[in-house]
Amino acid sequence: TLASPLTYKDFANLPDVSQVSLSPNGKKLFSKIYINNGNVDGSAIEVSDLTTSKKKFVLFTDNSKYDIRWIRWKDDVTLLVGIVFPERRSVGQSARKYKTRETRLMIINTDNDETSMAFSQSFLKQFYVLPVIQDYVIDILPEDKNHILIGLSTRMSMFDVNKFSVFKLNIVTHKSSLIKTDTANIASLQTDLQHNIRVIERIKDGVHHIEVKDMVTNKWR
Repeated sequence: TLASPLTYKDFANLPDVSQVSLSPNGKKLFSKIYINNGNVDGSAIEVSDLTTSKKKFVLFTDNSKYDIRWIRWKDDVTLLVGIVFPERRSVGQSARKYKTRETRLMIINTDNDETSMAFSQSFLKQFYVLPVIQDYVIDILPEDKNHILIGLSTRMSMFDVNKFSVFKLNIVTHKSSLIKTDTANIASLQTDLQHNIRVIERIKDGVHHIEVKDMVTNKWR
């Protein structure tokens, strides 16, 4: 008998499992799982306890409102999850709306399954333009249980220019302290092993520029 003809689904189906990673102490394992059993269709984060062999889902999305972009351990219990979704938004008092592709950062406690957004609404209200990208984690600060370094690019007021700011975010209280503010043409930042911002990659007029901070003179070059 002839085999059934191939369909686009044979080539386009998402992998069943991806983004697998052990917790720092090696006792837990997360994986992003694609689910399609007829009644349920979407993506989930499954966490396996390797000491008890128990498994559970800590997050599920049907991908209609948002998709899971990336997952990372903050510590042995906490997951940092970047999500992405389409949006239409206006700027300031303008009635015209623009299509955007936005990201947010979620905090998940894998012990009690508590899930929260990284930034509080009171914190975000200070910006004239709500940051589109809100999941750019610069440093997870592994020795600091409650904090991470995260970058946001936006305008603080109608008359301000776009700026890139680095905040030290408390993932428990969701309070933030400003670490550094710079011009908005920053593509990426890197920290050293002491968690100091040492490398800045800028893009201006299509040209990439790398700046490195001298810790002796405290100057960028």
